[in-house]
Amino acid sequence: MNRLSLFNDFPDKKNITHVGGRGEVFHDWYPYLEGFSYSFVKYIQNKFLKKSKKIIDPFSGVGTTAVALSSLGLECGYCEINPVLRKITEIKIKIISLSKQKKRELSLKLLEISKEIKNKHILFEENKELQNTYVNTFKKSVFFDPLTFSKILKIKTFNNKLSKKNILLSDLLMIAVFSKLIYCSKLKRMGDLRYKNKKELMKKCPEIISEISNQLVKMSIDCERSPSAKIQNVLLSKNSKNLIFKEKYKADGVITSPPYLNGTNYIRNTKLELWYMGLLKDKKDLRDMRNEVITSGINDVGRNAAKTEIDPLIKRIVGKLDKVSYDGRIPLMVSKYFKDMEQTFNGLAHHVKSDGIVCIDIGDSKFCGIHIPTDVLLKKFAEKKYFQHIETIKLRSRFSHDKSKLKQSLIILRRNKKIARAEISKIHNLLPKWENFKKNIPHLDYPFSKRNWGSDLHSLCSFQGKMKPSLAYHLIDTFSKPGDTIFDPFSGSGTISLEASLNGRKSYAIDISNLAHSITSGKIKKPCNIKINKLVRLLENYINRKKLSIKTIKKAKEIKFNKNLEDYFHPKTFQEILKAREFFLNYKKKDHSYHYVLSSLLHILHGNRPYALSRRSHPLTPYAPTGIKVYKNLVKHLRNKILKSTKIELPNQFKEGKSFNFDICSNLPKEIKNIDCIITSPPFFMSTKFYMTNWMRFWFSGWELETFTNQISNFIEKKQIQDFEVYNTIFNNFKKVLKKNALIVMHLGKSNKCDMGKEISKIAKRHFSILDLFNEDVRRTEKHGIRDKGAVVNHQYLILRYI
Repeated sequence: MNRLSLFNDFPDKKNITHVGGRGEVFHDWYPYLEGFSYSFVKYIQNKFLKKSKKIIDPFSGVGTTAVALSSLGLECGYCEINPVLRKITEIKIKIISLSKQKKRELSLKLLEISKEIKNKHILFEENKELQNTYVNTFKKSVFFDPLTFSKILKIKTFNNKLSKKNILLSDLLMIAVFSKLIYCSKLKRMGDLRYKNKKELMKKCPEIISEISNQLVKMSIDCERSPSAKIQNVLLSKNSKNLIFKEKYKADGVITSPPYLNGTNYIRNTKLELWYMGLLKDKKDLRDMRNEVITSGINDVGRNAAKTEIDPLIKRIVGKLDKVSYDGRIPLMVSKYFKDMEQTFNGLAHHVKSDGIVCIDIGDSKFCGIHIPTDVLLKKFAEKKYFQHIETIKLRSRFSHDKSKLKQSLIILRRNKKIARAEISKIHNLLPKWENFKKNIPHLDYPFSKRNWGSDLHSLCSFQGKMKPSLAYHLIDTFSKPGDTIFDPFSGSGTISLEASLNGRKSYAIDISNLAHSITSGKIKKPCNIKINKLVRLLENYINRKKLSIKTIKKAKEIKFNKNLEDYFHPKTFQEILKAREFFLNYKKKDHSYHYVLSSLLHILHGNRPYALSRRSHPLTPYAPTGIKVYKNLVKHLRNKILKSTKIELPNQFKEGKSFNFDICSNLPKEIKNIDCIITSPPFFMSTKFYMTNWMRFWFSGWELETFTNQISNFIEKKQIQDFEVYNTIFNNFKKVLKKNALIVMHLGKSNKCDMGKEISKIAKRHFSILDLFNEDVRRTEKHGIRDKGAVVNHQYLILRYI
């Protein structure tokens, strides 16, 4: 039915907005202006989804839909990208699941905390970390008067201490603080967050301790009067755009209100709450979070955003905006909004049963005089994605910034019974996560884009040319599942193997390099402190008692690459290094503790930080050293490194792996078999020369001057320059260890010199089915201070299947 009807039978139109929910349980916990009331949700459910048992809200906000449905005995699967709103939703759901007795106890404890912060807050210390992140994130911006700022820092200290005793109480206090941060600041939330004007500033800011204390009292009352429900509400996905990649929820329908295309910056609007929550470490974190949301505001786009392919449905509107927009991001914002919403409709088609009803509360928009009929366009996008339009209901009139008349509407859709199976299979194909990877390049998004993302164990030893841990994580998550066995035949520093172990996969690794083998071995087993400390004591005794031979000293003086080896160290430190090298080369029990201690020592061998035994150089490539020679005790520095590393916590699902010092072109160890997936990154063509960039660590691991001449001809980086046919041997070895239908994922490099993906594909197709070859532009990646990292302009992902 393509008509516009009025919502005449709804009892009170104000309940369609945030204002109408005032006084309802939980509603006043946080001033979410984009929300609506419980009665609105219940009305929609009763009118359109009366027989439903499971409903989805892909934009849950502060959880109004989930709580309202729970009070009716219905289950809600939800999504929410904003961590602040997601936390509020999570706590509300947790409280309604409590027994009456537990709610009563929680209510009384909130009253106690209310009194405690009122009477004792002056005794709390200011939280220095929160203070530092404020400066790093907001720079010179002043959002609070000094006294209010000091009180917030003190409450944060109390909040952190409370979390060690009772996490739920701590979270409730945090929500109370959320509700008052803007109210007690120099800012005001009016659509978007802005500074108060002179007139508004003339009114003194409310005292924040009293406000938080009073808020806790209100929350205490709500806890007791909240509905009780044992319904299991489920966070389906943080990001609604990723619903398509989650296990089917089999919902009867949807009740939701997506972000309006109105320029509102939903992440920036909660920046103070995100800061208090500890999620903003610097200014970039806000940008990273905005990259994840449904594009609905100009600032969600970013000034350097690339243009997307324009859907024919909105091409005419975008064309008009291109001509009149005062900001080039406006037409791009509109295009991206509908592209993002299309992804959400893909997910809803996946999760909603046939004949399920989808109810979408949405408003239209106007930019630069151009009307955007959002309700009409969303209806058309939904119809592309397996939904039938039933009707659009006008809820109320609204007005744009230029006073033009707009409206708020409710779109009613039905999930089609008959769906072209060939079409739906394109969405739910064999590798749906891979399609998501290609669309979103997830390792470049926050928090995976952070330079130090991942376990600190990845930094056991520096290694040039290693894969980013976040990329390894996403490849493992995309192409395998927990319990699988992963094999990396070019392990390097063990990044893929470690991420496999951290994420519940059994890992095997080989590398022709003894250096790479040691570093990998040190990472993929749980350290035994007793054995490690014993080995360090043996090393210390060896250094104290051993006398160096003339031959050892002479051999060491032959090593002259960027500079003479002995030029890097104080003479006494150099003597200790030579003795330590002898110790490790002669040590017979090369178990995990051996590799762990050796890797730790290799890490501190050279660098530009105080931990390094060398003069100032570079932590990846030992460039010629600078600065004076200072004696550094080897064992003391090694113990400091080990002490830091052994504090790294490993997750419960950690599975130990195994590494072998082996050449992929020879017969593989018999232990490597029944592999579910090979994920690997062979050396890029004529790029990093691992044996030279890591020359000092190779030397310490046992290489002599002649080894650098003789051994390198066996390395793949040399062999593939002569002929890519070396991969014929490699692929034959792959087939010996793989299960049938197993996947092979090769991370390659494309440069002006060579298209590795194309060349290796020619050989791969003799052995495997080629599923995909995808290029990722990497010309923007960071350089780590290295002047020449090769001419690689694209990372390539060659996906193969062993049939």
